[in-house]
Amino acid sequence: MPKEITRHKCNYCKKMYASKYAAINHEKQCFFNPEVKSCVTCGNLTTSANCAITQRLAFSKGHPIRDCKDWGVVEPFEDEEYE
Repeated sequence: MPKEITRHKCNYCKKMYASKYAAINHEKQCFFNPEVKSCVTCGNLTTSANCAITQRLAFSKGHPIRDCKDWGVVEPFEDEEYE
């Protein structure tokens, strides 16, 4: 008979953990958690994976961007043709 195994899944990404404690600790740092203010959840992320404000590469291994002061700040689109 197979054993039933309980896993704890992050509410923001697909990662799973054997302990609830590990899952809670991960959620506090998860890049997909808007409270972390990482590039993944920011409105300034461009399609080329750069920040529209700082021009930095958003996903640089070993250099995670968290608690960005420019997070979520989106300048309104202005186009003279439509004014």
